[in-house]
Amino acid sequence: ALSFFAALMLMISRVFHYAEWETTAKQELYQVIVTILWGLFIFGAAVTVDQITTSYAGGNMFDAAQGYLGRVACLSSAVSIKLEGYKMQFQFVSGMRSKFYAGVWGFSYPTFPGFEVIERAADLIQMFIIPFASSIYVQLIGLDIIRGTAMAFLMPCGILLRLFPPTREAGGFMLASAFALYVVLPFTYLVDKEVMEPLYAQEFGAPMCADSAGVSSAQLRHPNQLFDSLAFNLRPDLSKDLLSMPKSISYVAIQAVFLPALSMIIVVTFIRTTLRFFS
Repeated sequence: ALSFFAALMLMISRVFHYAEWETTAKQELYQVIVTILWGLFIFGAAVTVDQITTSYAGGNMFDAAQGYLGRVACLSSAVSIKLEGYKMQFQFVSGMRSKFYAGVWGFSYPTFPGFEVIERAADLIQMFIIPFASSIYVQLIGLDIIRGTAMAFLMPCGILLRLFPPTREAGGFMLASAFALYVVLPFTYLVDKEVMEPLYAQEFGAPMCADSAGVSSAQLRHPNQLFDSLAFNLRPDLSKDLLSMPKSISYVAIQAVFLPALSMIIVVTFIRTTLRFFS
């Protein structure tokens, strides 16, 4: 419709020699062509990247990113449940008291002094794990929302808004956002996966959430289905766990706090840098 209107405007300007109308019509025809090319470029780039990552990682970037986050969520849940079990044991042991002599002459003292300190430390660590796990789940939900809306909603709205002069800049912003959210953001998670998983395997001698390696990718994207497979990390071994649990929490913390902030900085920087090209 806009192409027809611009062509009609161009013909009228040629007939009546309206130079301003002719310039405006040519400019709008040019913008229509550029907008269509931008839409084809974004859609083609998204499909191409999906095909490349599917052949490389066995699924598109969103599948790989959500699978990685599922393993981190599985790890955080396992550590949280195991730590809660230890905390209950520490509470029980620290409450035990030994008594000597009877009546008013008797006295008592803690049978295992010092366990209340460990129990308070476990409670403090548990207080930090819950926000970390919540952040991982929020990232999983956010990736699902972006996956369903970037190409189906943001890009068509950006194309439509870019066709009209008053909303051209807003349309360019939505096109840049669609490309950044659908391509750049999951790619940063793919980079996180390629860095963090080998580091974890090197330090612990097993893949992250190792006993759940055989579950489907759909289960990893929805870690609430993994609770039945968490027993691998729930067997008590205090001498080993006192060292391994803080290390495991550090891998959860970096993905819950630092890496998503870095990903958003990269996405925002990309949008601000390419906005003038899309507009």
